[in-house]
Amino acid sequence: RWMQKRHDLGNELLEENAHLVCRAELNLAVNATNGYDFDLASRILDRWRDLPKAVPGLRYWAQVQSSLGQHAAFRGDPAAAAVLFDQALAAFARLSNPEEGRREARQTQTYRAIALMDDPAGADPEVRAAVEAVVGPLPAAVARLAGSDADADKYPHHLLLRWLVQRPDPSLRATYLQQRPHWPVGEGHPWPLIQLYRGFLLHPDDPAEARNLALEGYALATTENQGPLVRLIGACCRAIAAAWGEPWPAADALLTPVEQALPRAGARVAAVRRFLDQPGEPLELLRTVLPFNFH
Repeated sequence: RWMQKRHDLGNELLEENAHLVCRAELNLAVNATNGYDFDLASRILDRWRDLPKAVPGLRYWAQVQSSLGQHAAFRGDPAAAAVLFDQALAAFARLSNPEEGRREARQTQTYRAIALMDDPAGADPEVRAAVEAVVGPLPAAVARLAGSDADADKYPHHLLLRWLVQRPDPSLRATYLQQRPHWPVGEGHPWPLIQLYRGFLLHPDDPAEARNLALEGYALATTENQGPLVRLIGACCRAIAAAWGEPWPAADALLTPVEQALPRAGARVAAVRRFLDQPGEPLELLRTVLPFNFH
């Protein structure tokens, strides 16, 4: 019912202020995405698929393409997602203010790199180039990001580590690990994942410290002010720590409230419980429970 009410209100205001309607619906789509309702998120943006770019304006039209690309990636179609991200980036590049265009494009470039990384058909050189488009030239970016806790660096840092874990490069892994004495820890998302991925890199040589880093990720994701999605990220960190030797007897104290707050993620929470009973491949757990950029 609320969807129809929202749609009717948008219809009333569309001719008066299409920009405002589009911006509001983009925000609603984000809320649906964070609730694991990826189909709803796309339906919220349906009206903008076939309207000319001039109706919402080029900037918001590009944001719609980027959002639809995210929804495709969340549903497990990284190739379709990459096409939509490319359309968004081409539109951002046409904005009259080049600095605004670059700022808008940065997040979509990150989404594109993740989608290419997740696509089994994505060639390693293409994925590397997409990562470099975000983080800067490698290996200099590896050394710089490893020692940075700057707010502007945290999402590129997460992207870099995700890539190092998912598409291993032994030389760049060694470069990152050399900075270990200087690894800072920041606050807020995506620092739980940064700590977890650091644990992945360390696990072959130092499983005890890898376990500690996964536990730190869990602690960061479950502070009092965190919402249910970040807490689910924390649950994955803790489940991986359990697989690495730190039992988690009180798992339900976290999993049950998350399940109640995110009813559409019920199957994902069930996957965490199964993993705790029968630990498998930690990266597969992340792919199952935290699709696309949630991990």
